[in-house]
Amino acid sequence: MIECNKLQFEYKHGAGDFALNDVSFEIQPGYFTCLLGHNGAGKTTLLKLLYGMLTPGGGEITLDGKAITSDNLDEYHQRAAYVGEEWCIPFLSGKDNVDTLSVLYPEFDWKLYGSLLKKLDFNEVDTLYFRLSSGQKLKLQLCFQLARRPKYVILDEPLANLDVVAKQDIIEVLQQGINEWNMGVLMSTHLLDEISDVVDYIAVLEEGRLAEYGDREEIFAKHGTDTLRDVIHAT
Repeated sequence: MIECNKLQFEYKHGAGDFALNDVSFEIQPGYFTCLLGHNGAGKTTLLKLLYGMLTPGGGEITLDGKAITSDNLDEYHQRAAYVGEEWCIPFLSGKDNVDTLSVLYPEFDWKLYGSLLKKLDFNEVDTLYFRLSSGQKLKLQLCFQLARRPKYVILDEPLANLDVVAKQDIIEVLQQGINEWNMGVLMSTHLLDEISDVVDYIAVLEEGRLAEYGDREEIFAKHGTDTLRDVIHAT
């Protein structure tokens, strides 16, 4: 389990202007957690902290009870994956990028990678990375990261810039990871209708603080709704 405990983060240290303050919640293996919040609430900052791309100013992040530090970050990244930022060498093809990066992960599953490419209808592996659309880059990155069979995957707005079919396909491959190897998913999104029926836990950020966190059914019951849209509007 990944746990964050009383996380704090300031972009200007000591300024007292917190991007995140006193945030505590969990990413559990085998469950789908959705991170919600209006623009500027701190979602991307939180995701980057959880993957070690930023260092918290207070609190800690642990994996199975062990604090994540610069000393064990590489080990952590063998078990966790991040989807949401540019990650390839621009002037290499998708194929060459994956061939190069896959050697870093002994568990990389080429058969799974091929099936994910097919599932997401991605046929541009020989295209230079910088020529791919944002949606195509996302698909390639997701196929690569899931083929590692990570224990946890952290996704920042993966459903943006995709058509309806592609959105559903991505949700299905994430559920495949949850069901087949007990992967824990944390995903931020503004596209709420697509995932209201599949999430297990909901976390809502408001101005850098955790306004809601809990089981989907409990939060839905609290707000008298069955949609994430109503939850975020009530926050």
